[in-house]
Amino acid sequence: MLALCLCSTDSGAGKTSLAVALGRRLRRDHLAVDYLQTVTSAEDRGDSAASVEFVRRVLGLEKAADQTFPVSISASLETLEGDVNYAPRLANTAAALSARCDVLLVETGDTIVDGSLVGLGVPDVAQALDARTLVVARFTGESVIDAILAARHSLGSRLIGAVVTGIPVSHKEFAQHVLRPALERRGVRVLGTLPADVLLSAVTVRELVTRLQGSFLCCEEAGDELVERLMVGAMNAEHAASYFRRQANKAVITGGDRPNIQLAALETPTRCLILTGPFPVDAEVLNQARTMGIPVVTVPLDTLTAVERSQEVFATSRYRQEKKIARFEELFNRYFDIAAFYSAVGLRLGDRRAT
Repeated sequence: MLALCLCSTDSGAGKTSLAVALGRRLRRDHLAVDYLQTVTSAEDRGDSAASVEFVRRVLGLEKAADQTFPVSISASLETLEGDVNYAPRLANTAAALSARCDVLLVETGDTIVDGSLVGLGVPDVAQALDARTLVVARFTGESVIDAILAARHSLGSRLIGAVVTGIPVSHKEFAQHVLRPALERRGVRVLGTLPADVLLSAVTVRELVTRLQGSFLCCEEAGDELVERLMVGAMNAEHAASYFRRQANKAVITGGDRPNIQLAALETPTRCLILTGPFPVDAEVLNQARTMGIPVVTVPLDTLTAVERSQEVFATSRYRQEKKIARFEELFNRYFDIAAFYSAVGLRLGDRRAT
């Protein structure tokens, strides 16, 4: 069995989506795959469990038999008793899975060092499983090169390559002619440079409502629709319609006392209408929204605060919706060098064996 650690330089890089896209490709190539996550913070335990369930479902895997992983750890040392090391347990879990899979995809924490407190930092995991590692890094400009080289320093020869995600169109030439050569000259194979895509940073209407502590007034059934952009209805009514037509698949945040702005937003491609302040909702607005199937949400916040908190949701967006996975898989199939990956890990098509 080949154990492959998927690690990242920071959160939101796309490890989970890569696990799905790579897992599906391996299965199409007739290789048996299994998957697990190593660690999660205590406050993210429920979110991580949902992530594991999602990946296993889309990969068509059975329910995990060992519920130990991901290990929930706390930032507080006081919650740990003695010297806790989960690496041996992880190795035992992997050994049990080796009889039924060719490739075990192991998704680690948000950074290389996450989980070190309990023996599950990425170097610890790689050593315990004798694993190869693949680092996923979200593009942050030139600094992404340093972050990947730091991973290379920590992981040594176990690192088989890097995938850089979220590259803006304006930095396409930089990625190809500066980033890739700089890394490869220093011994890091770049297996993929994936462009930024607005859908991948989208969030659901329901995620926004939860973060804003809002309430649905209608069309809650559309709460899983993806919102790609935010627009603020702060202009005068005369210019509202032309302004809102500039963006599709958006959430419009505006004062609850501005029905003309709200109606103008509903006339354009809008995923939801977020109304701020302690104002009664105009009946015409609500009826129009119901007719069009567009959720109207009230939040107990002023407009500026609602915008700031909504932006925080976008900053921590997860790739856990079918539409996002499908789009990521399109990018993966186009920009990931699968032949180089197979060569790097010693897999050969058709023989179900890792060399």
